[in-house]
Amino acid sequence: IDFQINYLYNFIPFLNQIKPISSFDSYFLYIGRLSKEKGIETLIEAWLKVNSDKVLKIVGTGPLLKDYKNKSFKNIEFLGYKTGSELINIINNCSFVIVPSIVYETGPLTVAEAYSLGKPVIGSDIGGISEIVKTNLTGYTFKFGDSIDLSRKIFKSLNLNKSTYENMSENCLYFANKTFCKNIHYKKLIEHYNKTIEHYE
Repeated sequence: IDFQINYLYNFIPFLNQIKPISSFDSYFLYIGRLSKEKGIETLIEAWLKVNSDKVLKIVGTGPLLKDYKNKSFKNIEFLGYKTGSELINIINNCSFVIVPSIVYETGPLTVAEAYSLGKPVIGSDIGGISEIVKTNLTGYTFKFGDSIDLSRKIFKSLNLNKSTYENMSENCLYFANKTFCKNIHYKKLIEHYNKTIEHYE
């Protein structure tokens, strides 16, 4: 069978509808399921190694939430499940979003949402994430499952100067506008449909 696989990123509905806030020197953020495959254990181990005065905010629920909430971690806040404008506001006020997954992510929505608000990402060097997180341009990648390497990238991010951070933020917005725009998404989707129809006519 002769066929071709085409990949199309999700679009972000609120792109260009919300003004990004410059959040240099603010908190770091994780959004997602609190489970082993999402790399939450790697993230917490790395954050404790950095021993920063900055806050790591964790948004989401999952099987590991109860265990973590019963422990006392320095400068880690568990916010639980958030959605809608409240979640957007949390993203918009952070400095970096961390995506530590140890499994493949297909078009990770968290990265797309972060970029759409000008937030650089520290992400695992694993398929789906490493394809859109560009080192020194839109964030950093680290060896997945490696808390030491992640702690190094967090430390590096904490020590950026303001102009370097703002350049990263601008790169994220540029990437989002050319990749996650709904008009571009619709155009490419129609092109894929038309090519498929033409192929079978």
